[in-house]
Formats: sequence, C-alpha cells, structure tokens
Amino acid sequence: MKNNNRPDMILSNGKIITLDNSNSIVDAVLIKGNIIAATGKTKDIINIADNNVKIIDLKGRCVVPGLTESHCHAASAGTELLNEINLSKVKTIQGIKDLVQNKRRSIGPKQWIKGIGYNENNLKEKRHVNRWDLDDAAKDSPVFIQRFDYHLGVANSEALHLAGINRDTFLDFSNGRIGREQDSLEPNGLLAEAAQGLVKDLIPPHSIGDIKKGLLHALKIMAKWGITSFTDAAVEHDSFVAYQELFLENKLPLKVGLIIEGFDALGFKGYFEELNKLGMQANFGNENIKIIGVKLFSDGSLSGGTAALHEHYNNNSTNYGVMNFEGEALIKQIKNVHCAGLRPIIHAIGDRAIDETLEGIEIALKARKCPDHRIRIEHCNLTTKRAVEKIKKHNIIVSSSITHLYELGAAHLKALGEKRIKNYFMLHELQRMGVKIIGNSDWPITCGNPFLGIHTAVNRKNIEGTPINEEQGISVQDALRLYTINAAYATFDENRKGSIETGKYADLVIIDQDIYEMPQEELKNIKVMATMANGKFIYKNAGSGIEVSD
Repeated sequence: MKNNNRPDMILSNGKIITLDNSNSIVDAVLIKGNIIAATGKTKDIINIADNNVKIIDLKGRCVVPGLTESHCHAASAGTELLNEINLSKVKTIQGIKDLVQNKRRSIGPKQWIKGIGYNENNLKEKRHVNRWDLDDAAKDSPVFIQRFDYHLGVANSEALHLAGINRDTFLDFSNGRIGREQDSLEPNGLLAEAAQGLVKDLIPPHSIGDIKKGLLHALKIMAKWGITSFTDAAVEHDSFVAYQELFLENKLPLKVGLIIEGFDALGFKGYFEELNKLGMQANFGNENIKIIGVKLFSDGSLSGGTAALHEHYNNNSTNYGVMNFEGEALIKQIKNVHCAGLRPIIHAIGDRAIDETLEGIEIALKARKCPDHRIRIEHCNLTTKRAVEKIKKHNIIVSSSITHLYELGAAHLKALGEKRIKNYFMLHELQRMGVKIIGNSDWPITCGNPFLGIHTAVNRKNIEGTPINEEQGISVQDALRLYTINAAYATFDENRKGSIETGKYADLVIIDQDIYEMPQEELKNIKVMATMANGKFIYKNAGSGIEVSD
C-alpha cells in the first residue's frame, strides 16, 4: 500500500458504517493519501490531522464501504453498449427487426450485424426470434443476436449458410443445440450453448481499441453505482490485453479482478493449458489488478432452459437442461485447475450442475490439500439442502447472483414450480450454516447496481413485486456485507478493503439515505452521492452538494 503525498482529508458529521468486526458506526474518518488513517468522533479526528487538512461536511449523510461487484462482464458490457445493437428494452419482435434493419442501412449490405440483450419473456409475442424474422430485416447480411444471458443466440439464413448449418447438420458434441422446426428439421436459427460457436467464430472481433473504449464506459457506469472494485468473470485474450494497457496508462480507477476462461465453451476460448504451462498462479498481480482464478462452465441458463436439473423443467417435460461439461470431463477440469494453483471458479446454476460441481471439488481437494482454497461456485441458484451441507463442509464460497431473482424471478418460478423454488437462492440457510456468500449481478445479464442486489437479498421480490422464497431473506447489514467485506474475502483482500478501518484503502461511498433506517422496500432507490477510490473521488452526483474546505 502506498500513502500518496496528498493533504489529509476528513469526512465528518455523518453516519459512517464501518462494517468492522464490531459493526461500529462513527461520524468521522481521516484519510491520508489513499489509506484510512483513523475513524471515530469528529473532534478526536481533527486533533490528529495535519494543519492543512481538507474537511468534507457530510451533512448527516450515510457512508458505506466501497462496493464490490464480484461477478460481471465489464469488458463485454461496455463494448457492446457502444458497438452493438442493444435489444434489452425492445418489447416486440417487430422492434427487433426495426433495429436490425436500421443497423443494416447504416453499415451497408454484407456486413455482420450483431445484437445483444433480447429476452423472449419480455416480448409481446412471448417467443424467441427466429431466422426468418431476421431475414425480413436484413436478408443480404449475416445477422447474429444473443439472448441477454449469452447462453442462446439466433442467426439469420445468411449467417447459418456461412456457418454451414442446414437440415443435415448435426452436432458431434452434446453441450449444444441447434433449434429446428418440428416437422421438417429445418434449422430455425436458434443456437444454444456451445452451438453458438459455429456462428460466433465467424464474426470479426472487436478491436483492442474498441474494447478499451468500452471498458472506460463501463468504469464510469460502475462508479455511479458506488462500485470501487469488480471482478470480470469472462476474460479472454483481447480483453486481457485491454485491461493491461489501461492499467499501464493509469486509467483503471477501480480495483480489478480477472477470471480467465479455462476451457472452450459458449464460443469462448479457454486458456488453462497456456496458463498452466507458464506456471501462472491465482492472485498474481497487485492490489489494482490481479488474476482471481479460472472460469469453468458446468451448465447454462435457468430462464433459457439450459441450466442442468435433476428433474425436468416445470414448463417442458422433455427438457432437463444442458451440461457444458459433465461427469469425468468436469471433474478433470476442476481437479487440474485446482492442482495447478489457479483456483477453480465454476459456473453452476441448476441443482444437477451444482451437485456434479461439488463432486468435482471434493475430488480436487483430496488431490491437493489446501485449507484456504476459496474455491467459488458462481450464480448457485438452485441448491438442495445436501448441497448446502457440502458447500459448508468444504468451505466453498457461494457467489450469489441474487439480482437474477429481481429481474428473472418470474421466468425462474415458471421453470421450477412452487416446490423447487424453495431451494432457490437459499441465502438465509447458507448464512445460518456459516457459508461465506458474496453478491453479484452478472452485469449486463441483470442490472449491475449493487443496491438493487442488496434490496433483493432483503426483500425477495421480483420486479413485478411477487414474493419468491421469502423465508430466505437476510438483514440489510448482512446483505451489505455480500458486496463489501465478504467480497473482499473472496479475493484474499479482507485485510486491505471491504470495511472502513484503519490501514485499509480509502474506498467508500456516500449515499443519500440511511441504509439501516430507511424503509427496506426502498433500498433499490438509494442514490450514490459520491464514490471514493484510493482516497480520490471518482464520481460525484451533480446534486451532492459535497464541497471540500480547509
């Protein structure tokens, strides 16, 4: 840690929630350079500060530790927002066709058109887009649009032709699907899981420059949400280069954790073999940017019908989901990554996928003893009670994408039914068992604002206000910990950040309401007044009224 040569700063006259071991609340904090030097009463803090101290009057506002987004896709989110068709707000198939047609007009024929973010459940027609819909909009250009969760995409006829996909094309792998018309077996354009790679591999990639611009855009958005640290959960070659260049250019105001793709899946390239040959280890890097671990995919998406379940989907008696890797293949991946010291971080959503993932972790931990491994299961939507017991037994971190409940809860309830929804995001039970839980949004899959995640963990209602497994709700304080000190623990940083304590980085967020005293139903409406990272304000709300005085 460096204590930069900047004047001392005091934040005073506020309610500062430290989240230290005693859950202390103080009214002032002293910052020296990029480090918290002291916390306590304003008069005591002023007495130990330098003469040229800068004082910020919080005017009674609440301060919380800097927030961490533990699983997002910042590089792709920012790049897509700037360069691809954003379909997240479209409500009809015609609306999608209009946007594709407009893009074709702007770039001309024969050029690849890519879009992201559609959700068939939000469309008036309540169905997926198909190849013929996209043909209506741009028949002379290859088109590929992806569902918001990246686990399913739709190609038009030209894109299918370029990929060599026709009625005679059958996959020689089990972790993907080519959608077909029931009678003719003609491909309808829908490509699930690994089958997307047949088309995605043909699309010219974004340049490093475009990815850097996208990342800078994403960083600004996250700063407005009070995020001071984040983990990008799907880093490939080009995004890794972009992160390195921004770091060397001193353009990363947020602390970054990188999860590198381990094995080819969903059209992503895997890099485990290369990392292993180099002797790379998890946690390589520094406090500003480091490798957190290696990403593995067990299954797919719950709302998309590809998360792997023990019992069939409630709304489809023939569908049990898709395992991208299963059995010995999944066990081998987890074991090899763990034994290489690269920390397995495993995407697992359905109960079958979680159970198979836990089997792989058990075998890996026997092969290499490591009491403080901090292996993570990402998303972890549907856990049986037996799975919870195994998670506790092996000290596995649950990286809960709790914001899925808010935005996707209705679709998940429809897919699972009333009985299985009792095992959905079991935060209270996991916490009762002593499991370390961290919170995330999976942004841009769902909104990346951590206060929406905190709201959902407490209130357990979806966007329509429907209660979902309410008995698994947790307290506001515990929900805040998912995005602060717990998140710091997940990256071995609990002694450096995650709470407002002496010696830790000066990462904190000034908010407009008292998070402990306000109505819990309003938590999602909290506004960030200012975000500080490393002792510097990286965001100030125009209406914050925050002034620095001598």
